[in-house]
Amino acid sequence: MLLVALTVVTQGLHSRPRGLELALGFGLVAAYLFVFGRLLTTEARSHLIEYSILAIFIYEALIEGESSGGSVQYPAALAIVASSMIGVLDECVQWLLPHRMFDLLFNSLASLSAVTTSVVLSLIRRPNAVLVERRDRA
Repeated sequence: MLLVALTVVTQGLHSRPRGLELALGFGLVAAYLFVFGRLLTTEARSHLIEYSILAIFIYEALIEGESSGGSVQYPAALAIVASSMIGVLDECVQWLLPHRMFDLLFNSLASLSAVTTSVVLSLIRRPNAVLVERRDRA
């Protein structure tokens, strides 16, 4: 999990975030730390990270497929549903094991929060990209 945190920080600094991006980043970190601190089990903490990353990977793959000529409607919703369905499969397997919690709702909420944050971040970045392009043309 430390490697995931370091990757997020280094990639975030590489993109040189500004204003709203920094505020969103700090808010996201605060929310994850709050939830992470309230969770009692290591399994629940790892699921928070795992399903967030899984949902982002699926979302980015759908966006990449759309940008290369594919037709994907509602990639954010599809990423949340797909990662939630993988969570259902995972929880069904875990249900057979002793001493396991059924935390399907938590897995889905982790996916929802990660994809929502990614969509909001892309909306915040979009106007900045347009301004940079206009300055380059002038």
